[in-house]
Amino acid sequence: TAALSARIQRMEGVLVQKTRALAAQVEESDRLRTRLDLVLESVASGVLVVDDAGRITSANAAAQAALATDAALGTDYRSTFPDSPLPRLLDGAGAVDSYEHHRRSADGSRRVLTAKATPLRDAAGRLVGAVEVFEDVTEVRYLEEQVERADRLQQLGEMAAGVAHEIRNPLNG
Repeated sequence: TAALSARIQRMEGVLVQKTRALAAQVEESDRLRTRLDLVLESVASGVLVVDDAGRITSANAAAQAALATDAALGTDYRSTFPDSPLPRLLDGAGAVDSYEHHRRSADGSRRVLTAKATPLRDAAGRLVGAVEVFEDVTEVRYLEEQVERADRLQQLGEMAAGVAHEIRNPLNG
């Protein structure tokens, strides 16, 4: 019985050590998760994560702000972005080149988002979802349109000046 009692004490000691080690691993894991959450929330780009069925499983603050309520967790990505190439990625295609989403915001204004999606794989290499990162480039597109409009007006002015010059020349003679 003394041998059995000593063996139980050794096993209890091992159990206590393993419990402490496990608690330390859980604490480290929680700390890493908190840091990752902080990084994702502070990124200015929108980050959406979808599972292999196409349901949104995570959306950082920038994504939620750009998409309003459309990026609710559990929502089918295809219903949020019906014209997106991301479903091809979930069907096994490689990374999807940059693409644009054209959306209406809650206030009715037009929003332009440029996006890129990459597959999300587990340690065994199985496809478990996808990550989409996007930027709101509405202001950039607006400025580009303004520059194009100014260029067209400048060209029209130059053409009008040329026509006026061609009309005036024979009249001066």
